Amino acid sequence: MSTAIIPDEGMVYLLGKCEGATLKVKLYTTNVSVGKSTVLADLATEASFPGYAAVTVSWGSITIPANVATNVAVSATFTRNSSSGSPQTIKVWALVDESAGKIVCARNPGDQIFTNTGDAFVVTITAKEGDLP
Repeated sequence: MSTAIIPDEGMVYLLGKCEGATLKVKLYTTNVSVGKSTVLADLATEASFPGYAAVTVSWGSITIPANVATNVAVSATFTRNSSSGSPQTIKVWALVDESAGKIVCARNPGDQIFTNTGDAFVVTITAKEGDLP
């Protein structure tokens, strides 16, 4: 399992503004390397393959193992439902608060190519708050 990079704006956002926010996992075709200074505008082009829709995150229960509060998001599954149209290569997934225009976290997953009906990609996010190692 890989770890997503949380850009500076995401850290600030997590520390004080996530409570009650509606967050969505989105896929982007923009070829950008996600880093600490990445902002939402850098991602530019959202996916548009047949069947694509951003997924609203529904957080699971909070557990507190070893002084670390962990809240696991429901997995977001993206599936192409038609082979019509051009293939799309996903370069970035991001957890986004659309109303605030902020990235909470993002990752370059390696090229995920959606060409055929049934092509799928799953994103699972675990948020941790507290005394991190």
